[in-house]
Amino acid sequence: PTSWSSFYFDLQLLVFMFPVGLYVCFSKLTDANIFIILYGVTSIYFAGVMVRLMLVLAPVMCILSSIGISSLFNTYMKNIEVFESSSSKKQKKVDHTYPVKSEIAMGVVGVLTFFLLTYTFHCTWVTSEAYSSPSIVLAANQQDGSRIIFDDFREAYYWLRQNTP
Repeated sequence: PTSWSSFYFDLQLLVFMFPVGLYVCFSKLTDANIFIILYGVTSIYFAGVMVRLMLVLAPVMCILSSIGISSLFNTYMKNIEVFESSSSKKQKKVDHTYPVKSEIAMGVVGVLTFFLLTYTFHCTWVTSEAYSSPSIVLAANQQDGSRIIFDDFREAYYWLRQNTP
């Protein structure tokens, strides 16, 4: 089974926005949303069973997370008030039941923007460091700090060269 740390390492922010996207799709059921829901639920199940199926999960995770993020941005961007100059003749009605609506909306939009920026840097780092090792010889650190070399691929190729015509 796939560990939760692997899900978070590969998907980071998308892990938390995936349920939001599922909720938005459930709240507006159409044929396309039902397809995305089924694709998301089945792919997250199979990715939980086998780590290699994270490749199947990644596209739908991006789709559903973007639906959730877009929904949050739409909800909170409506609440941000832009103050105009005093020469405007229209006076907006002030909602006294929710006095800091604009400030809270700006805070949520700012936090979401920060998370999206850190997600971009995280994806760049993961791609450059963790997934771009072209070598077939793998190295790891043991608990005591010593290095161990996994040379199984080269040994298997050597065995194939010696034992096959």
